Amino acid sequence: MNVLVTGANGNLGKIISKELSARGIYVIGASSRPKSGQKLFDLDLASSNLVLKNIDAIIHCARGNNFEHLLNDLDFITNCEINNVKILYIGSFSSWLLERNRYGEYKRTIEDRAIEAGGTVITCGLLFGGEYQGQIHKIGLILKSLPFRIHFKDAGSQRITPVAALVEEIFSCCLMWPKAGRIILAYPEVLNFNDILSAIG
Repeated sequence: MNVLVTGANGNLGKIISKELSARGIYVIGASSRPKSGQKLFDLDLASSNLVLKNIDAIIHCARGNNFEHLLNDLDFITNCEINNVKILYIGSFSSWLLERNRYGEYKRTIEDRAIEAGGTVITCGLLFGGEYQGQIHKIGLILKSLPFRIHFKDAGSQRITPVAALVEEIFSCCLMWPKAGRIILAYPEVLNFNDILSAIG
């Protein structure tokens, strides 16, 4: 199986690419910021029909946060649909909330389109663990660097997803592709932000 991983230069993309390659899946990386010496496609080139004709599946974990990225992602998904390329979109829990912010609305639009095109969306919480230090680690470092201590009230909780669990789910999808739909991969337990400092040591 030939798998194209978008966002391959990002922290999550690197982990996914490495783990899938180690398990015998041929991985091609795509990035909007290709690094020299790496066999990476520019993300604009990666969405072309020519490239997609040699691809069995896409694992889309490249992040986008503006309207231009939204249009690019929609074109990308349409090209996958035209070329019968399976889509596995790494989603965000912010898109699953009833009261979504602008980012959540953007993500939900893309995720719904991916499902409509026959793809699978894996919805995650805050990622953490292993080589991927994750958002929990980053938040903790920021909190530790402040000259004062922040105390979060009741709203300071977030669902969490270990990166190892995400990698296993992605590998499982590559072995036996599921029907179009959404997989919720966020632990039912919530992590209170007040505990993040102790979580990172």
